[in-house]
Amino acid sequence: LSECAVIELTGKPGHVFMAIRGGNEGDRTGQVPCWKWKTLSTDYGRTWSEPMPLTFSDGAPFWSPTAESNFIRSTRTGKAYWIGNISRVRPKGGWPRYPLVIAELDEEALGLRRETVTVIDDRGPEDSSDMQLSTFSFLADAATGHIVVMLNRMRGGPGAEGQVTYEIEVR
Repeated sequence: LSECAVIELTGKPGHVFMAIRGGNEGDRTGQVPCWKWKTLSTDYGRTWSEPMPLTFSDGAPFWSPTAESNFIRSTRTGKAYWIGNISRVRPKGGWPRYPLVIAELDEEALGLRRETVTVIDDRGPEDSSDMQLSTFSFLADAATGHIVVMLNRMRGGPGAEGQVTYEIEVR
């Protein structure tokens, strides 16, 4: 477990939520899922709950490769959002690293609201099958309230590599 995404929960002093990268690289059976893990601290990070799979808010699991993810709180809505990869197929370690999505965190259920999952960028027909949409930075634009994601498209097709900026309006 590594590359922790951490956010303090609204209205719950001392409650810190963490999503953690975890992988299945050593799995020779093809049976070990690959997802993000979650844990909660209620004492400002001194102690943590046992890690469990990060799921949608209804408890349904989703696949996510061994890749970075992060949280951001909107300055406009006050809601927390998770940015990371949700895979259509069971990842093997860090692959595939697309699409890159954003989803609202349900701060009560401690899962992602499925209905808010929005694709930021995805592999196109000209892109390599081992392309990466997982190296990104982000900020909240104080003037507009939008979330701005700067994504490094790696191993994209002709003319589809380099940094791309997305401005996401949240509601």
